[in-house]
Amino acid sequence: MRRFTMGAVAAISVAVAGPAFASGQCETCYRREVRPAQYGVVQETVVTRPAQAVAYRVPAQLGVVQQTVEISPAATVARHIPAEYRIVHETVQIAPATRGWTTRRDAHGRDILCETTVPARYGTVARQVMVRPERVVHEHIPARYGTVARTVVVRPESVVTAVVPAQYGVVQRRVQVAPATEQWVPVSRAQAHGPSRHHAYGGHRHGGHGHRQPISARY
Repeated sequence: MRRFTMGAVAAISVAVAGPAFASGQCETCYRREVRPAQYGVVQETVVTRPAQAVAYRVPAQLGVVQQTVEISPAATVARHIPAEYRIVHETVQIAPATRGWTTRRDAHGRDILCETTVPARYGTVARQVMVRPERVVHEHIPARYGTVARTVVVRPESVVTAVVPAQYGVVQRRVQVAPATEQWVPVSRAQAHGPSRHHAYGGHRHGGHGHRQPISARY
């Protein structure tokens, strides 16, 4: 289909309708048909929230450990040990042996003088004797240790940055699918001689109508 601009259509109309204006009859006539623009709805993916970086504070992680600590240090102490005693029993002479004269009577009653020996006398006595003398002993006391629980930092506090991805959504938008067009469609002389078109457009009479093509223009 051939399309013409408004200027071309006006030129064609004047050239064709010139004789028709004089005679008052339409030989070749066209009717203007205007088609409005066509619109449609399209879906588009748009960003509803852009990506962003968010910083998170990660607190320190604590733990409990068992630790051996010194409760008291090692030391050397001087100890005084007194003397040791014990009781011993001994046989001692109480009286020494002696010699003397004693008088006796015999069977007939007569005095007899005899020399006698008196043996020594002995007895048992208890005596305290020192077994070990007094002394000073230096004693080494080792250090004393114990186990205590301590709170320690296993992982220090840190800041972690996380990326929150963007969010998308689908929106609908009205767009023009086809522009508005204007088309000139050939009409018969009977249609052209109507009261609203007779004075506007005319045509020169020829032997026949021939082959008519619509003339169109696009805005």
